[in-house]
Amino acid sequence: MLKNKNSAKAFIPIVVVITVCFLSQAQAQKPTPTPAQPANVKVINTTSEPVPVVGTVNGAVSVENGSTLLRVRDVSESLRQPFYESKLVNPNVQKVSFETVAPGKLLVIEHISGYSSYANTLPLPWMSLTVNGSVINQIAARTWSDNSPGFRLWLYSEPVHVYVAAGQTIGVEVPINAESFIYLTGYYVDVQ
Repeated sequence: MLKNKNSAKAFIPIVVVITVCFLSQAQAQKPTPTPAQPANVKVINTTSEPVPVVGTVNGAVSVENGSTLLRVRDVSESLRQPFYESKLVNPNVQKVSFETVAPGKLLVIEHISGYSSYANTLPLPWMSLTVNGSVINQIAARTWSDNSPGFRLWLYSEPVHVYVAAGQTIGVEVPINAESFIYLTGYYVDVQ
């Protein structure tokens, strides 16, 4: 009986090794799933079901539609018509009108700058942007320099964003008794 016990003990490791080999072989033969290949996406843009486009793009863009090349551009930039006007304002004048906006146009003023020269004993000068005589933006001089004995040259420079509709007149008010030079820059846009 002892002999059978020893042979049974010797037989157990052999059974374990064969079982492990068998199971590992079965596991190795199991097929591994392959991931699905991505399918090509084809977008068809028809007039009955247009593809919605949302977002902002800066710069030139090209869209390819089969063999036809479609050019894309910033439509608002090319429609802007530059505006620049300057006026010399005599010391005895305080208000000056620049321009009445033509029908079908919108004037956008983006920057106002200039200078005023008058006695250095007077207070800090100002400049006001007006539309139809009503003050809409008041600008104080930023810097100064002494340009001749008893006089100062006051400098203005201010970015603004002012809309002036068709039929309205843009103007500027400056200190009385000062010689001033005013620059306005911006652009026109056609409106309907």
